[in-house]
Amino acid sequence: MDVSKLAFQIDDEVFNATANLTDLMGNMKVKATLKGTIDLGKLDKIYPADAVKGLKGILKADAATAFDMASIEKEQYENTRTSGTFDLRDFEYNSSELKNTLTIAKTSLVFNPATVTVKDFDAKIGQTDMNINGTIKNLLGFMFNNENIEGRFTMSSNTFSVNDFMTTVTETETKKETDKPAQNGEEKLKIPSFLDCVIDAKAHTVLYDNLSLKNVSGTLAIKDQTAALNNMHASIFGGTLGFDGLVSTKTETPQFQMTLDAKDFKIGEAFTSLDLFKALAPIANVIKGQLNTDITLSGNLNDDFIPNLGTLSGNMAAQMLSSTLESEAASPLMQKLEQQLSFIDLKKLNLNDVKASLSFQDGKVMVKPFTLKYEDIEIAVAGGHSFDRSMDYDVVFNVPAKYLGKEAANLIAQLSDQEQEQIKVPITALIKGNFANPLVSTDLKSAIANLGKQITNNQKDKLIKEGKNQLNNALEGLLNKNNPKDSTATGATLPDSTKTVAPKPKEQVK
Repeated sequence: MDVSKLAFQIDDEVFNATANLTDLMGNMKVKATLKGTIDLGKLDKIYPADAVKGLKGILKADAATAFDMASIEKEQYENTRTSGTFDLRDFEYNSSELKNTLTIAKTSLVFNPATVTVKDFDAKIGQTDMNINGTIKNLLGFMFNNENIEGRFTMSSNTFSVNDFMTTVTETETKKETDKPAQNGEEKLKIPSFLDCVIDAKAHTVLYDNLSLKNVSGTLAIKDQTAALNNMHASIFGGTLGFDGLVSTKTETPQFQMTLDAKDFKIGEAFTSLDLFKALAPIANVIKGQLNTDITLSGNLNDDFIPNLGTLSGNMAAQMLSSTLESEAASPLMQKLEQQLSFIDLKKLNLNDVKASLSFQDGKVMVKPFTLKYEDIEIAVAGGHSFDRSMDYDVVFNVPAKYLGKEAANLIAQLSDQEQEQIKVPITALIKGNFANPLVSTDLKSAIANLGKQITNNQKDKLIKEGKNQLNNALEGLLNKNNPKDSTATGATLPDSTKTVAPKPKEQVK
């Protein structure tokens, strides 16, 4: 079939083309040229096909192509010859795999046999704006074989909202693949299946859930419904965040893996805004200061791409910097502890340079034992809690006896000031219940009773030690009387070293 000239005009736009198709019933070979302007919004009025429905924009083309269908089907794109340019402006595109309408203010595609070069792809989708430059490898495969778009791009954005790139599919659509019961109307987010690309990105603001990350940079690789993040950096919570990981929607339940490296985070902001941090340390929202932390975690995502806390597993190592408890903020747990232990004011707790490690799995957090400092009291903390906020902690206060009030005053009155400083009493606080309604019990009474035994034993040891010292002094006095005078003091001749010297009386006593 030979089309020596095809020309048409839609309103004021004129378009010309030529085409030559051979071997129509076999390996069809195509040669074509395109030149002219098309208003895409008018195509479905003259050619009502699904491929052109919903399109808007002005396309200017000046290109030539030659290919055979066998090469396209076998992905042998090196056998194709395409050259020329396409300029597009004011373009709009809607797809079932895009949550929002994609609009392209302008872009230019430059064709050569191997790739398509994308220049100044100035686009917007939802809240997201982006400017992209890069290359596409298999545009013909995408157009003719429903293959993935492959390419490498650089992208800059003022605002980039992650949710704008998630499509919504109903459970009835996924039922065919999973054979599991579907709930009509329920929607899931999916990473578009046709994308196979690497994007080196920079964005002034990235929006994810209720978080706003600033000055974001890194590499995003999308393939097989999986988005991999590499060497990502961002500013958030007054500090910096480095992270690597991946999100996959290939399975029915979305999954993710992530490593986070946070520096100089404002603790109050981070543990108030981020659900993950709130679950790991619910009490931290009353801490004022900064935090360095490393976190490794993995788990499932809910349909809205928020982590399912019950499936999380991982580890966290944290170091607090210049941190104190908020003087105006008091958690129920802090109030209960202060009611039980009158000798401590938790707002004066020294949290500077406190290091803690914890692990979490199946909705439970286990805290490795660590030590806090309150004036001259050491506090050892161990235990854990669940993401449902139930607690099971042991907190041991190593308290100098002088702080234990009237009950201990009579016991330590017989001790010197130095001895009072040295004697410390371990008091254990058992913390149960949950963070909203904690249950705190202590062994303060039994600890004071044990203090009496400790003082009695110390006094016994003291008396025994004094008795030993007096006995030793008496023996030394007695033995010194029996010692011969130092021969060197009287000028006597020293004994011959070869002669046997009798042991001194003191040595005999020993």
